[in-house]
Amino acid sequence: MPGFKLAFTTTLLLGAFGLSTCASAANIHSEWTQVKFSGEIQSGDAERLVAAMLKSAVEVSKNNYINSLNIGVNSLGGDVKEALKIASLVKAAYLNVHVTPGVNGSCASSCFFIFLAGQSRVASGTEYIAEWGPAKSLGAVGIHRPYYRSPEGGPASAKKQEEAMQETASYLQSQRVPRYLIDEMMSHASNDIYWLKVRDLQALGKYSPGVEEELIAKCNYNSKKEDNLLAKEYLKYHAAGGVGDCVSTYLLATYGPLRNAVFDKMRQGWRPWKN
Repeated sequence: MPGFKLAFTTTLLLGAFGLSTCASAANIHSEWTQVKFSGEIQSGDAERLVAAMLKSAVEVSKNNYINSLNIGVNSLGGDVKEALKIASLVKAAYLNVHVTPGVNGSCASSCFFIFLAGQSRVASGTEYIAEWGPAKSLGAVGIHRPYYRSPEGGPASAKKQEEAMQETASYLQSQRVPRYLIDEMMSHASNDIYWLKVRDLQALGKYSPGVEEELIAKCNYNSKKEDNLLAKEYLKYHAAGGVGDCVSTYLLATYGPLRNAVFDKMRQGWRPWKN
């Protein structure tokens, strides 16, 4: 079964991002065509997300999981270990990820790993939000340097900080994150944040390179066409899943059976992060 490998397996990296400034536990619930996740990422959220996904699937049809293709996220981060569990779930179930629209819509810090895991991942660049307003835009994505909270301090702490940064950079490279974005992340301290611009999201890509090449071959997919959508068209486009008829049909036909098998396994207790 395809899965998302948890690259951060050491104590060093699991504590590297720490908790965000969010004040309350995450709100996780299903809304027909999507599951919504908002708030601080905390221990146990991955299992709660599984429950919401399965509930949503049952409400529509026992044999049709199209409603669970999408997850809307709005989080300033939190527990890194839990974020990686959620990322493994998103990856294994081929979920599309979008950052929730609205004044406070955002996905930052450890939430970035969840965003990366989506079969498709969509958000708005900062200048797009500035031009069209948060009500007409998807939320923004923010990144910053990992911070290892070491009790001993001194040279040992500084060394662990460097190791945490190196391991984070290595992981992001394995996920095909452009090198310049990794450098941008590492240049912003843990008490600062870099909000991705339009060009950054375009460089990151809506789909992974492998999936995008599939869509080019099968559907003559053109990412530049999406990039040039006007604000009104952009929201309408992504509210419908962000894909044209050919792309939508291809992805459902190709990954739908795999997704259904993942849901069936989850009903039996299987979890991707336990592999």
